[in-house]
Amino acid sequence: MRVLIIKIFIKICIDIENRFVEFYKEKISFTSIKYLIPILGCIIGMILLCINSKSNTEIIFSVLGGLLFAKALGLFGEVMYFIFEDNRKINQYKKLYENSYKKSLWFGKNKVIFYYEPIFTNQNGNDYSIILNDFPKKHFQPDPLILTNYSNLLYAHRNDVVINYNCIRLDNCEINLLNREIILSTSRAKCFDHLVTNFAMDFRLEKGITIRSIYEYKEHLIPLKDSKMANVIGVNALVFLNDGTLLMPLRGTGATISKHMVTSSIAQGCFWEENSRKITKNELIYDFIKHGIKERLFLLESVLNSSDIQVDFLGFGRVAAWGGKPQLYYIVKIDLNAKEYIEKSLIFEKKEDDIDKDREILLVKTFEIVNNTSFLKMSCINKKYLLRYGKVKIYSKICEAECSFFCNCYHFYKYYERDTTINNWLLYKIMGVR
Repeated sequence: MRVLIIKIFIKICIDIENRFVEFYKEKISFTSIKYLIPILGCIIGMILLCINSKSNTEIIFSVLGGLLFAKALGLFGEVMYFIFEDNRKINQYKKLYENSYKKSLWFGKNKVIFYYEPIFTNQNGNDYSIILNDFPKKHFQPDPLILTNYSNLLYAHRNDVVINYNCIRLDNCEINLLNREIILSTSRAKCFDHLVTNFAMDFRLEKGITIRSIYEYKEHLIPLKDSKMANVIGVNALVFLNDGTLLMPLRGTGATISKHMVTSSIAQGCFWEENSRKITKNELIYDFIKHGIKERLFLLESVLNSSDIQVDFLGFGRVAAWGGKPQLYYIVKIDLNAKEYIEKSLIFEKKEDDIDKDREILLVKTFEIVNNTSFLKMSCINKKYLLRYGKVKIYSKICEAECSFFCNCYHFYKYYERDTTINNWLLYKIMGVR
């Protein structure tokens, strides 16, 4: 109970802070001016009335007080709604998967618990060959019950920025340990199919039924080949700079999942618009990482040489909370320090209609778990100070991390578990995992 109260309190504080920051960053537009003029007119009118009559003053302040109180209640209700929005989509899984997919990681003196099914862990960088069987003309068809409730399920994302991209779906995977082969079978699915299945598992429909209660109600996930979920492949990578800085995006209000949470440096779906063409192994394994470096971390290929980027495949698995959504995990090392990254990264905001828009990129030197929850207390670099004075100034920030970030940390730990080289242990120390 104590942990739950702390978690809710931190969520409220963080959400209020996020809203004030977003309001502060809002640029004055024609729309805001259109509303500003009548507000100023009302204020001037009230001042004139107050000057002419004391009774008018009492009436006006009573009305104004009532309006402010009503506005405060409305703001509080809105904040509470956004705080628990993700919980309405994803919540009924911890008890279900307690004995099957429960994992824990220690970060310093605190541990975090998450629910995950690792399918393949690439320990010590073992050389496994990946065989990709892609079927571009095969498209995922939602189950009839999902189609019947499609609009209701999509309503779970009514406050999100949603775009119906074509995506790569993982139909099945086989691991041949003897031949050291990973065989992936892929097809196509729509982003909306993904939103109404994997990202709306516990959204309540008529009579309280949910996608999880119908299709994934057992303690073990249904195998990929039989799954009724869209199962769009996700790509996650922890990106380190050469001075040990970890890049961590902080998601904004319009994110489809994990609002106002920090994620892995790259955390995105495999969007693929060339439906008629087969995707290659390199495109699936590496090109999506390059795309993420550009779109999420704002580094163009023109400012980096191929030798500046090292990509290591850590493994993959299924996130139990998200109905067994398959995720590929990586670690990426970029040969830039924090100051060079800030100078070379694109200084622009993603368009408002971009899916899963990030509010900012945090430059994290170290982090620790807060009271055995999924919240991180991070020591971050002040970017403006570093650019202006060339010196590192640290500030603290507390944010919740999405579950897939901890899955990424899990594979990171497994990858370097028996590796004692100096460079790898430096990264290991930064993460603080034991």
